[in-house]
Amino acid sequence: MDKEIQSALEKYAINKTKIKSITKENEDLQIILIPALLEDPKIGETPYGKFKVSDYPSYQYSLEIKAMSDDLKAIQAKAVSTGEATVTYNPSLGFLPVKL
Repeated sequence: MDKEIQSALEKYAINKTKIKSITKENEDLQIILIPALLEDPKIGETPYGKFKVSDYPSYQYSLEIKAMSDDLKAIQAKAVSTGEATVTYNPSLGFLPVKL
């Protein structure tokens, strides 16, 4: 295997592992930071940048809408199985880390 490709694969694997770890760490930090910033937004003005808490919408739907969504999913699945739906494929790189 080409050394450049081998190096790229290794870096990709390492980066994916780092991203997963850093994402988990940031989720843990948010538990501390969000209440503190809600209490005193001024602490978010730092030499590293400005931190602020934003409201992120989350929707809860009625049973009627959930049923419509389920119906749509069934219709879409049927369209896929009958060939009525058009499919396109886009390249995507997957990575499964080795279990240690």
